[in-house]
Amino acid sequence: MPNYYVQEFKYQNGNTTIYAEQGPHNHDRSIQFTKDAIDWLVTNARWKREEIEIGKFMKGQGAPAGGKEFKWETSRWVKK
Repeated sequence: MPNYYVQEFKYQNGNTTIYAEQGPHNHDRSIQFTKDAIDWLVTNARWKREEIEIGKFMKGQGAPAGGKEFKWETSRWVKK
């Protein structure tokens, strides 16, 4: 069973969870994960960047029951 990065976000009256398969330990990739997730929320979900509340970040987790799954592609995280 793979390990996952799991990041929670809150916006106005809603929230979302974004997760991705972790792979080998890589601190820079984990930081990039949160940045790319926020960029995706701004561009695709039309959330205002300044109103996004960053919630808990967890690593080494099982896949959550719901949320949006991302994958690593060359140099960034993208939605699957």
